[in-house]
Amino acid sequence: MKSEYIVGNEFLRLDSEFFNKESLSFQKTIISKKYATLEQLTDISNGKTPLYDLDGTIPIIRSGDLNYKWLDTSSLLKVKSDKDVFILNKNDILISSIGQGSIGKVDLFFKEGTYGSVSEVTVLRNSKINPYYLAQYLGTKYGQSFIKRYITGATGQVHLNKGSVKNIIVPIIKKSLQDKIEELVLNSFENVEKSKELYANSKSLLEESIGIKDLESTKELYNIKKFKKSFFITGRLDAEYYQKKYDELEKLVLKTGKGIKLSSVLTLTKRGVQPVYIEDGNGLPVLNSKHIRENLIDFSDNRVGN
Repeated sequence: MKSEYIVGNEFLRLDSEFFNKESLSFQKTIISKKYATLEQLTDISNGKTPLYDLDGTIPIIRSGDLNYKWLDTSSLLKVKSDKDVFILNKNDILISSIGQGSIGKVDLFFKEGTYGSVSEVTVLRNSKINPYYLAQYLGTKYGQSFIKRYITGATGQVHLNKGSVKNIIVPIIKKSLQDKIEELVLNSFENVEKSKELYANSKSLLEESIGIKDLESTKELYNIKKFKKSFFITGRLDAEYYQKKYDELEKLVLKTGKGIKLSSVLTLTKRGVQPVYIEDGNGLPVLNSKHIRENLIDFSDNRVGN
C-alpha cells in the first residue's frame, strides 16, 4: 500500500528489512490511532566521545553500558573535567546506536550527579510525553521492531542514525496510563536498589561469619612453594594462582572447621560450548561471561543459538 511505503520512509527505501511484516503490522495498528514521531515528541541529539582519564570523576555512559542502571558506576570509564563532555539531564532517554548485541538497547537516565555520554548513544531530551512511558515503549517488541527497522550497515558495522530515529512512531495513550507506567518503573528501580542493599548485607554477614570481613591481604607479589606441593598437585605454573593472599583466605575458611571443596556439593561441573548463533530469534537463549554480573544475570542483550 502507498501509506506503508510513505510512513517514515523519507529515504524511499525498498529493502526487505524496512518492509518486514512485523513492523508493517505494528505500524498499521499504531497509525490507525493517535500517534506521533520521535521528532515531534523529543529533541534528538548524540553524545560526544571525550578523552578518558584513570583519575577522572565524571562517569561516561557508552553504548555497551546500557542497561547501565543495573551496574556499579565504578565499572564506567570516567573523565576529569566536564569540558567538551555531553552532560546528561535527568529523564534523558538513551538509545545505543552502534555495535552488534548492543545496538537498540534503551535506558532512561534517572541518576543523580554529573554523567556524560558518547557519540554512539542517541539522546532523546525534553519529551512532550511521560519519558518513563516513552522509554518503556521503545524497549518493548513494538519499539524495538521500529528501531531495528532503521538499523543500517553490514554485520559487525551496524548503525542507527539520528536522522532515522526521528521517524519512529509512538502511540499516544492516556496520561493516566503513562503516569501509572512511571509509578511501576520507579517501584522497580526502588526494588533494585533494595536488592543491592540486601545483597551487600548478606555478603557482609558471610565475610564476618568466616572471619574475613576486615581482612587485609598481604601485598607480597611472590610466594615460595615446593614442587610436590604446587605443580605436582595443581598442574598450575602461573604466578597468579600461588599468591599468598589466596593461602591466607583458604586458611581462614578451613579454620571454621566447616570448609569443604565445591565439588563435594555439586552434581555437575562443566564449561559450556560455543553455539552457532542465529538471528531470527527462534532458538535457545545463550548466556556468556558478560551477562554474569555480581548480583544478577542480565538477559537484556543475550543472543540465541541452535
